[in-house]
Amino acid sequence: MKQPNLTFSILAAAAITVPAVWTTLPSSPASLAAVPLSDQVGVYGLIDKVQSETAKNGAKSVRIFGAFAIAHSKHGNYYRSPKWGFLAYHIDEENADKCRTQWKDLKTMAGTGKVVGFGFRYRQRDVAVWQESDRNVKSVMFHTGMGVRKARSANYAPIDQLLYLPKPHSPVKGDNVICKGGVRPEQPIEFTCDNCTAKGDDVRYIFEVEQANGDIRGSAPIPAGDQRTTWKTTLAMTPGQKVTWRVRVISSKLKVASVATASFVPSAPKKTGR
Repeated sequence: MKQPNLTFSILAAAAITVPAVWTTLPSSPASLAAVPLSDQVGVYGLIDKVQSETAKNGAKSVRIFGAFAIAHSKHGNYYRSPKWGFLAYHIDEENADKCRTQWKDLKTMAGTGKVVGFGFRYRQRDVAVWQESDRNVKSVMFHTGMGVRKARSANYAPIDQLLYLPKPHSPVKGDNVICKGGVRPEQPIEFTCDNCTAKGDDVRYIFEVEQANGDIRGSAPIPAGDQRTTWKTTLAMTPGQKVTWRVRVISSKLKVASVATASFVPSAPKKTGR
């Protein structure tokens, strides 16, 4: 059996090996192809799309859209709960070619539903999941780490949380939700999420909605629909007051549930002239 090089052996000795099987993408270092990814990874992600800003001499920055669990400590295997949004990076000029190659690798993973690992816990700083409505987005330097790798199987919290993370579909910020009128009347409303990547007969979705006054209403566990799952309820909404809702998945295979959150602001019905 081929032994890993000395440098990687020293790093691996201080790391907690993730009980997962990984495939190294072609552009990643061949010498590491048989080495399982450990908690040195900076980000675990489900990639939706990759947008790069290209200059004359190649891409200088990139935005990676999807759901991400980010390492938040330099030690241990601690990751923040996954969130939907995007990461903003600029190039490491000393490793420009590697950065651009890995950005291409990430682009090939977009829409596949496969969890990928990239970045390097011990060097990245201030990596954040941004929303498209955020202002003053600040990019951080992209660190190539041990390459871009995709998971083939896993039994590890940040990976499982991504695989079981639903995505709010509607209503979300910017959607036109009209209050029916009157003094806080109850009205029907439908909450919909895109199903999580993981499949299983026992996968169930639980919805919860919280109004501006703190009132909370929740659903019973709902079996997965066809690609999307829906919960119908009634709410007494007030124009201009934010409504926040959440959805999570429960399953016998999931130890730690991940929660997806969305919000919207209902508006008053338009006044009609005589």
